[in-house]
Amino acid sequence: MSLIIDNKRNGEDSPNGTHKNQSPDLKSLIYYHRAYRKISNPGRYILLKSLILIAPFLVAILLIYPELTFIMNKFARYTLISSFSSDSIEILNKPYMLRNIYILDSPTKYPSPLFTYIIFLLSLPGIVLIRKIKIVKPIALWIAFLSFINLLSSIFFILAPALFPYNAEEFSDLYIKTQINIWLFIPVIMGIALLPLPSGHLPKFLVISATILYSVIFGIVRYGVFLYIIAKFSLLFMPILFFSFGPLMDFFYIVSGYSLYVSILSKKAGRDLKAWNWLY
Repeated sequence: MSLIIDNKRNGEDSPNGTHKNQSPDLKSLIYYHRAYRKISNPGRYILLKSLILIAPFLVAILLIYPELTFIMNKFARYTLISSFSSDSIEILNKPYMLRNIYILDSPTKYPSPLFTYIIFLLSLPGIVLIRKIKIVKPIALWIAFLSFINLLSSIFFILAPALFPYNAEEFSDLYIKTQINIWLFIPVIMGIALLPLPSGHLPKFLVISATILYSVIFGIVRYGVFLYIIAKFSLLFMPILFFSFGPLMDFFYIVSGYSLYVSILSKKAGRDLKAWNWLY
C-alpha cells in the first residue's frame, strides 16, 4: 500500500504527471497468485479434455467391479472365519448395474438389554456435557454426532429390537453398492476439479489413480472390520459404522488428496506468468 502511495506522489511531483504511465508497472510487483489475477482459461475443448481424463477410469471400474467385490468378500470372510464357523459365512452374488456383484451372508449379534442400556447411558454425556468441556470445536461436534447416533440406535433396540430391518447380508449389499458408486464418483468429481488447474494430464491422471487405489484398499479393510464388529459385538453399532465411518469418511481422503495436490501445484505456479491472467 505504501508503495502505491509513494509512486502516486512521485507522479504528482513530476511536471508531466507520469504516474498514469507508471501504474501498470505496479502489476509486475504483485505476485501472480496474490491479487487481480485468475488461473488461465483451460481452453475451448474443456469438455473433450474432461472426457479423455475421466472416461478411462469409468470404463476400467465398470469392467472390474465384480472382481473387486469378490476380493472384498474374500477378505471379510477371512477376517470372520477365525471367530465363527465357516458354514455360517457364505459369499453370494446378485445382479447390479451391468454385471453381478458379490456380497456376504455372515452372523450378527443382537445386543442384550443390559448392553443396550449401558450404551444409552454412555451416549448421553457425549451430547449433554460436551459443551462444557474445553475441546476443539470440530472434535466436539464429531463426538456429539457419534453420541447422537448411538443414542438413537440404543433407544431403538430398547423399544423394538425385533423390528431392526437389517441383517449382515443386507448391510453387505448396501455397503458394496455404495462403495462401487464411490469408485465411479471419484474420477468424475476429481476430474472436474483438477481439469482447470495449470498442469499436465499425467499428474492429474496419477492423482486420480492414487485416490482410487487408496479408496479400494481402505474400502476392503473397512468392510471386513464393519462385518466383524456387527458379528462379534452388536448390531447396535451398524448405524454409527455406516453413517459416521462409511461414505462420509470417503470425502475426507478425496478432499485431502485434492488439497495436497493443489498445495504442491500452487508453490510451482505461484510465480509462473503463463499460468495466470489479469482480471482486468
